[in-house]
Amino acid sequence: MNSRPFVTVTRQGTSTYRKILLASGLAGVTLGVGVGASIIHDPFLISRTKRVSTFWAIMFPIYAHYRVTEWWFSITKSSPTQQEQAYDSLHNIYAPVILRLILNLRGLFIKIGQVGAMRGDIVPDVYQKQLAQLFDKVPALSGKEAREIAEKALGRPLEEVFESFDDEVLGSASIGQVHRAVLRKSHCPKDIPSRTVAVKIKYPEAEGLFKQDLEIAKQFARLAQPEHVPTLNELQKQFLGEFDFEREAWAMDYIGKSLHNEFSSRVRVPRPILPLCKKDIIVMEFLPGSKLGNVVKEVAEELGLSIQEMMEMVRGSSRWKLWTGALLKRIVDSVKYDAVFVWNWTFGLLGYQKEYPEPSKIALINSEKLLQTLFEVHGHQIFNDGLFNGDPHHGNILLLPDGKIGLIDYGQVKSLSRKEKRSLARFIVALAEDDKEEIVRLARGMGYETQKNDPYVIYKSSVVGFDRDGPEVCEGLNIQKFFEELARRDPVVTLPDKFVIVSRCSILLRGLAHAMGQDVSMANIWKPYALKALRELEDPTTDDIRPARPSS
Repeated sequence: MNSRPFVTVTRQGTSTYRKILLASGLAGVTLGVGVGASIIHDPFLISRTKRVSTFWAIMFPIYAHYRVTEWWFSITKSSPTQQEQAYDSLHNIYAPVILRLILNLRGLFIKIGQVGAMRGDIVPDVYQKQLAQLFDKVPALSGKEAREIAEKALGRPLEEVFESFDDEVLGSASIGQVHRAVLRKSHCPKDIPSRTVAVKIKYPEAEGLFKQDLEIAKQFARLAQPEHVPTLNELQKQFLGEFDFEREAWAMDYIGKSLHNEFSSRVRVPRPILPLCKKDIIVMEFLPGSKLGNVVKEVAEELGLSIQEMMEMVRGSSRWKLWTGALLKRIVDSVKYDAVFVWNWTFGLLGYQKEYPEPSKIALINSEKLLQTLFEVHGHQIFNDGLFNGDPHHGNILLLPDGKIGLIDYGQVKSLSRKEKRSLARFIVALAEDDKEEIVRLARGMGYETQKNDPYVIYKSSVVGFDRDGPEVCEGLNIQKFFEELARRDPVVTLPDKFVIVSRCSILLRGLAHAMGQDVSMANIWKPYALKALRELEDPTTDDIRPARPSS
């Protein structure tokens, strides 16, 4: 059982005691401002200050409880078993509390929780299980509210654009939610086969609250895990770009066309209806698939297992049982399908057609093929297109009935210039070849700087950030603990801001691989794409060229 502390002591800089005083002061100030706001009667100010006070009123006692427990163990020399039992007890108490807090605050905290849910090698099992609900249980606005937002965004009544608009939400996330609708023929492009579309709307005031959430997250990181503050500073720039729905629609169209040329037999990206995509709304082709996370749950139910039991089977020595079951299901599905096909083209021609059977969910999962496709797709996006999706979590991956993978949600798209692609390509090749001196040299040239510029810290941070994070790299520690040890040795001053989202993409893809029982080296997987990019990026006169949305 994974019973690590959710947060761990950071000894560098301010003492834990002074940090507790600092947090107490922050909590007191925010509570005081909250009271002041209620006197002022400004609803928007109240909502903002209440977020701050709510966060600290819940998170600080939790943080302090873990710290006091850790301090107690340091002076009592408790046995590992006693420590594990104590931490398990804390996890069981606080994981549901933190989930409720995230669902209450929503915004950025949902994104942070989703990353935690994907990394069982970092986050304790109890927390991971609770946070996994953030992919499909985020509270949504009512159908009436969604219609009002959509009409305002389009600037016309919905009836003029859609024949129908489904009030039931398809999915909700940190900044918006998605509904199914059917376009009127006059608004449907001729080259899109179905008039059924997905409509993504943005929550009012989401952008303003997101900015504040980033400040709250950075305050907490300074207290609990200061080594993550530089990363949050860089992610702040990228996250705020997610509110530009017109840019997201352009990126979806650009990436979709590129992937269609290279991966049409394996991947689909929804086509945006660009004339209907505005600042606060995206109308796109509807992909009839199931989210990867939901399929995993249904497969576990088919096998009579909990998700945790199934993932342990995937990662353990008995994974052959799962894949044998999947193969048998595929054979059975194929036989059923062929039987209906033969009937429909023989006796069915006389007037009685049978419906084709729904495939078993377990038959949809081919983890090796799925992962290989995702790795290749993102390598292609980064090094060929210079435009890639930095948010490949399982809530954004659909398994389609025809066996293809649907890739959705292009809010966190990053573009790279030809010069940046060349720098990154050299870096990835050095990582794949484990050329330590070259890795350190290139990392510093890309903007990585620590207080002492310790080569060991820069090398290890580069490997964990972009390539792999197994026990041999992290020296037997989980990633979070290892990063804290690196921060104690030589704190980060600046990160290569152009490439932070590449690192996030790598970490999320590795999280998917870990959940499916595979430890991978992203540098080795991406090396062929990097080498190809280096051959094509020799002309320095084109260094500043990058994918860009045409000006309207």
